[in-house]
Amino acid sequence: MTDLTKLLAEIQRPDVSHVDMIKRRATCTLQWFLENDVKTHPIHNNNHLEFFMCGQEGFGAIEKDIRAATSSIDLVLWGFDPGMELTRSGNVWPRGTTYGDLLTTKAREGVKVRMLIWYLGNVRGGLIAENCPDIGFTTGLPLPSSKHELTAPVPTSSGPAPWSLTDRSNYCNEWWKIAIRGGFKNLEIRFRKVDQVKMDSNIAKYLPGSVSSATQAIGLNFIPTHHQKPVLIDYAPASAPGKKRNTCGYVMGLNSVTDYWDTPAHGYNDQLRELAEVRSSFDRPWARKPYRDYAIRVQGEALYCINQNFVQGWDTADGYNGGNSASSGSPLGNERESITPGDLPVPAGARCRAQILRTFPDSLDATILKAYTLAAANAVNYIYVENQYFQLADWPRMIKKIREKYCDAMKAAGAKPNEIAPLHMFVVIPQPERDPIPMTPSISWGKARA
Repeated sequence: MTDLTKLLAEIQRPDVSHVDMIKRRATCTLQWFLENDVKTHPIHNNNHLEFFMCGQEGFGAIEKDIRAATSSIDLVLWGFDPGMELTRSGNVWPRGTTYGDLLTTKAREGVKVRMLIWYLGNVRGGLIAENCPDIGFTTGLPLPSSKHELTAPVPTSSGPAPWSLTDRSNYCNEWWKIAIRGGFKNLEIRFRKVDQVKMDSNIAKYLPGSVSSATQAIGLNFIPTHHQKPVLIDYAPASAPGKKRNTCGYVMGLNSVTDYWDTPAHGYNDQLRELAEVRSSFDRPWARKPYRDYAIRVQGEALYCINQNFVQGWDTADGYNGGNSASSGSPLGNERESITPGDLPVPAGARCRAQILRTFPDSLDATILKAYTLAAANAVNYIYVENQYFQLADWPRMIKKIREKYCDAMKAAGAKPNEIAPLHMFVVIPQPERDPIPMTPSISWGKARA
């Protein structure tokens, strides 16, 4: 078991607030930023943030920004589905421009597209790219002799039934075969994985004693993942004169796979969502279940740290079969090292403070865990959690421990039990579909559940 209150003590930064002796009042504020980590995770002012809910809003905004890109598109991806449509109409695939076509079109316009994708590793000599649909085993396939173009088919009234996935699968297969071998001009893919030793060191430093079962050990030590999904557009100025720079980025939970496209309404059997595989029990096309996730569009100085995260991953990743690796060509970090936060365009009226946090075992970085710990410690009335997983039982234990300390202090100050407001915790996670349930804690919370 990990005692996160010890980590909290390292995170919190004591401050002094002076009392006005006449008014007998003082002005102070809770700490929300990781102020002890500003050397590696600076707090930036002058940012404009926009919040999007679900794929229809988030992916729609991303497509608009990608179309306006003039110099570069940098994508960090847990998975990538070239056949998904970011904006949709109708119920026959493709219901809009596919993500694959969108990127290759921008690449042909001269925009450099970089895709950094997580993968598990080499198994029996074959490259397995996790969550890269239809890629399969690709080792040994020849490199293309020339640059290629590929466009998703346009459905017609005489085309296949809407629930037939043959055309879509063929398109995804072909797109990946071309893309990972450098067949699309100006589009480059690199694969990343977690260093096993550094992953173990990160867990030992921040979550000692948290691994309590063989299942957890396997999950953390053998299939760890970079679950990052930021987007960065036009970080460097446009190379061609006269082109307007569309500098922006996204920090989000939306995976670039079709299951994460949904409307905020979560309509029952919405045909704009991806269709399920053919089953004998289906009497009509059936939409897959809805997913809800979020995206934040970022403009301003905080893009500096989004870029730092990208170049660190990019310059240490490998291309297909070891090609296009970090050792070939000038590191991207060197190309962009002269760009400072002050060089980034800031929209008029930008007033948000922002700090970019991450999980990055290569640098023993667990600032996301720190942020969760700090925010929970500041809670007074309620905590609302909406997440893909809810597994770290040490976190609610810490919340209960802090709350008990707060209640004891209130009682010592003379407060009656009915004068101490309860702390409510609401947790929303996806509905589990199989046993063992992967989204919920695998160990008992005991009294921490109270």
